[in-house]
Amino acid sequence: DDGPNDNTPNLLHWMNENQIQATHFWLGEKIKQRPTVFSQLGSQVAAFHGYTHKKYSRLSDFEIQEELNQLDSLQVLHLPEFQTWFRPPYGAWKPGLNKRLTQNGFHLIFWNFMFKDWLPDFSPDEISRRKKEWLKNGVVLVFHDKPEYKDRLKESLLRAKLICTEYNFELSCLPSLK
Repeated sequence: DDGPNDNTPNLLHWMNENQIQATHFWLGEKIKQRPTVFSQLGSQVAAFHGYTHKKYSRLSDFEIQEELNQLDSLQVLHLPEFQTWFRPPYGAWKPGLNKRLTQNGFHLIFWNFMFKDWLPDFSPDEISRRKKEWLKNGVVLVFHDKPEYKDRLKESLLRAKLICTEYNFELSCLPSLK
């Protein structure tokens, strides 16, 4: 979540080298600043996490439509690396959001398990300690792409991959809905 940022191309390269697949939920305003990032996805895919990082539950219907219009103006829906999944920031939902997203070509998805990896005191050890809570078929795990925690993110992803491998699961991209 929350990318792309200046470190995202390095992260994508590292994930591809380590055969860690994921669906990256990016913010439209950050994509606009880094339009070439799609060419660096490799085996990864991208989807939207909003245009800005606002709580959709607090936005009017007009403001939500404006966000979706701004996403549409990026003209990335046709790219094969882009998926139509949409994960609202903060998981903030309101009645009618799914219908509005569907009308705009998106598919609403939420997370099942989110590590609080954006907090300064988060440790990758939590990945192992909490595996009984998240290690299940079909679980959507959320990690955050923050430059200040880039090394910790890599360690967390490697731990999750090792645990999945040990228990015959795999980390993968969400299925395409195109």
